[in-house]
Amino acid sequence: MAESPHRHHSVDYIEIPVVDVAAAKQFYGSAFGWTFTDYGPDYAGILDPSRAAEVGGLAKTDSVRPGGPLVLLFSDDLRRQRQGRRRVRRKHS
Repeated sequence: MAESPHRHHSVDYIEIPVVDVAAAKQFYGSAFGWTFTDYGPDYAGILDPSRAAEVGGLAKTDSVRPGGPLVLLFSDDLRRQRQGRRRVRRKHS
């Protein structure tokens, strides 16, 4: 069985809003060595060569607004995760 590109309790995907996709690709490529897959002028996927998978994207927007990027978290077992979160909330209530 092939190993899953997803890692339990980790950031699975992050989508960064940008006003200029080409400029953002240049910046992040130079600053962090990131590489990209282009999906037209309004979106570029961020590649993670160690996992052979996309781990995020640069999404064109008219203006960057408060709220920051879209962050997706991964869990192997959402039901157990929800139960644990409820226990923590009760403990701290």
